[in-house]
Amino acid sequence: MSLIKFLNSPEVKEKFAKTFLFKSPRLKAQIRARQLTSNHLLVETAFDYLLRFHLERLNPDSIKRTWVAEIAVQSAIENKSTLDLLQQFFDSKISRDKSQPTIFEKIYNGFNETKINYERFIYDGVKSDKLIHSCLFLSKLDTIVKSGWHQFHPQILEIDNEGDITDLRNLISLVDFSLFKSKDKLILNPTFGKASSLVNGAYADLILDDKLIDITTTNKLTISRSQINQIISYYLLIKIGGIDLARDHKINKIGLYFSRYAKLYDIPVSFIDENPKLPEFMAWFEIKAKKMFEKTKIPKRLLILKN
Repeated sequence: MSLIKFLNSPEVKEKFAKTFLFKSPRLKAQIRARQLTSNHLLVETAFDYLLRFHLERLNPDSIKRTWVAEIAVQSAIENKSTLDLLQQFFDSKISRDKSQPTIFEKIYNGFNETKINYERFIYDGVKSDKLIHSCLFLSKLDTIVKSGWHQFHPQILEIDNEGDITDLRNLISLVDFSLFKSKDKLILNPTFGKASSLVNGAYADLILDDKLIDITTTNKLTISRSQINQIISYYLLIKIGGIDLARDHKINKIGLYFSRYAKLYDIPVSFIDENPKLPEFMAWFEIKAKKMFEKTKIPKRLLILKN
């Protein structure tokens, strides 16, 4: 349960639509990396990780937070006995070679290998196949965190689709990294103090200097209503709770990076700040979120969840 659940509420959607009148500008650009498989969400999250690693290397002083995928590993450790029972259940359905790793071993060992591949990349900058596979693995762990073990199936941890690997290589090759070189501050996956707990967990993609940037890996070159609602929410959470590890940092722009077009578009936050309905809306936003989540508060270590 998180910000996305809040924004998917029909009442919330209606309130956003009435308060913030927004029509997507006509964006013009040629698509440069079409989606190669049906695994859109998997590739999108994997690209978020892959871009993050590159930006860490580009900006050594960046402010970093725990990977969402790490929560899945910690959960696997804490629930190992449950995973062992789950392993027995799947083994009874599909005969498994006992020499093959268990679910727990795939998660635990795979994550340790991923950390090694990440650290090697930060050191030498080589975009190896191992790094690409590691980003897909982290994306799979994100799925576990966001969907829960009750929806987990071991098949999610199986061999990567070659199309997804090619897709990630294409996407990262298009990035103009001069767009992401910080002059002052880069915050990766920023969270918003007490405001993140207000919606049971929220984090944005990144903050680059005075710009809050959202990354989208879709074939469509348009700003959807749901996307603008999410971006507005991030900005409101900053106004309510500030930015963790950079409390007084000010945001003046919202950036939208369309990875399949290699285009970064900016929107000034004045369209939010100058809305005469903003004070009333912010009060409603806080009250509505508290009512929705007051009985479903989650542990503090889970509060970085985005969706």
